[in-house]
Amino acid sequence: MKFEPKPAVWTPDDLAQAGQALYGPNWQSQLARDIDVSIRSMQYMAAGERPVHGGIARDVLGLLHKRGREIAELADNLDKLAQLREGYANSQNT
Repeated sequence: MKFEPKPAVWTPDDLAQAGQALYGPNWQSQLARDIDVSIRSMQYMAAGERPVHGGIARDVLGLLHKRGREIAELADNLDKLAQLREGYANSQNT
């Protein structure tokens, strides 16, 4: 039985965009840790030397969606706090 590598579903640029959105310019080691791959494997994928297959893409998408939900929740909470504070400040001025 011959080993068949999984096909790439993301380009290295796709991986880099996702990694930078999650962790900033030094994204490779943090992303590797969070999806449980070696830093070397992440470097190979980022350089286009190994494919970014569906399992990796799925894991990274999961992180992106989780971060998006966390950011949206934070934005909602901060908006509510600002409205409460504004309402309190207005009640103090009347």
